[in-house]
Parts: sequence; C-alpha cells; structure tokens
Amino acid sequence: MLPLHPKQEESIYHPCCGQRSCNGCEYENVRLVQRTNNEREIQNSSDGANRPMIDACCAFCRAPDSNTLGIDTSKEIVDRIRKRIEFDDAQSLYIMANYYRHGLDGFPTDNGKAFELMTRAAELGMAKACHNLACYYQNGIGTERNKKKEIHFFELAAKKGDIDARFNLGFQAMEKGENCLAVRHWLISAASGCDESFDHISRAALVGMVSKEKLHEVTQQYHMAKDEIKSEKRDEAAAFHERFPDAF
Repeated sequence: MLPLHPKQEESIYHPCCGQRSCNGCEYENVRLVQRTNNEREIQNSSDGANRPMIDACCAFCRAPDSNTLGIDTSKEIVDRIRKRIEFDDAQSLYIMANYYRHGLDGFPTDNGKAFELMTRAAELGMAKACHNLACYYQNGIGTERNKKKEIHFFELAAKKGDIDARFNLGFQAMEKGENCLAVRHWLISAASGCDESFDHISRAALVGMVSKEKLHEVTQQYHMAKDEIKSEKRDEAAAFHERFPDAF
C-alpha cells in the first residue's frame, strides 16, 4: 500500500469513520461506481431486468457520500464533522476551523472561532494544525502576533513530519542570516519530497552553500520520496481534478 501524500490537500478525510484516503483511491472509487452503473444500465436495457444502481460511498465504512473533497458543507457532512468533534477528533476540528477562517459555504467568517478550533486540533497532535496555528500567530489571525509561539508551533509541526513547516523554519532562519541552519531545515524537508525546499537547496548549491556531494545525495532522496508516493491513479485523479475541481 502506498503511503499517503505528505500534503494535506492530496488526500481526503471521511468524517463518517475518521479515515483518510488518497485522491487516487477516491477517484478510483468514484470511477468504479460509474462503471458499475453503466454496465447495469446496458444489461437492464438488454434483458429488461431492473438491476438497482449503486451510490458512491466511503471506501472504508461504506457510508454514502462521506468525503469532504472540495470543502463540502452539506448538512449531512457538517453533522458528521460536529459529531466527531464531540469526541475530540483533530481532523474534524481542523476542517471546522477552516470553515470559520474562510467563511466557506454559508459559514460566517470568524477568526476567533477558527483560532479556538485550530488550537484544539494542534493540542491533539495534528501536524498540519500545528503548522496552521503557527501561521495564525505569525499573521495575527484570531489572536495577537506572537513570534515565540509562531516558532514553537512551526517546530512542533516540523517534528511531527510537516514538510511545509520545515520549509518555513528554513526560510525564517535565512531571514535571520542563519544560513547553515536554513540549509539543514531544507535538506530534511527536501529529502521528504518538499518541492520548495529542494528548489532552495538547488539554488543554494549554485552559490556554494551546499556541496556537490550533498546535493547529489539529497537529489536521490528527493526523487525516492517522490517515487514512493507516485501512482498512475493519483496522476489521473490530479489531472481530472484540475479539469473539474468540484467533481468529487
């Protein structure tokens, strides 16, 4: 089984059961339903039978229409998310925080509420929530700017494997003139497949901040990380979603 993509947006959360699946698996699940229904329609037309059509459902628990791709805020989805929040589900808290942060689909824009929910998700150990909370402190979203807490949550997210947080730590180190520290952060995240960090490492090598040997080593690690999460179905899903962003 392929590991999930390190980028949050490359996978889908199912509030019915609390599981995540990659976009490629969700795309294939939807395609399977479509193919099955097409075959049944043809068979029904051929022999006059009345084979029932099937509905799209969660690949894990089989609940109908359970994913939140595209930030679906239908009443059923929101009810499921709120129910999981009662059990301190970090992913559901993270999603609800984004509803309030961006005022999506009828939700009021409420940065204070978004900050409260994102803080709870971060306290429960969700790496991406820690990263976003750092951004809240960085930009004063729902709270006062706080550089110390910003760095703390970026570091916490990076330790939990968030490659974007690791990249941001490198960028901040570079701004303070701590070039060696910046390179160390980018080497770590580039080796995990972070495109932005690999780009910065490549440019750092051009000015002698990274040796040819180290660049060769991290280039191999970067491509290995990319290969580990690459699949034909994920590529198909990405191409389809680019053409039809609200399709599933």
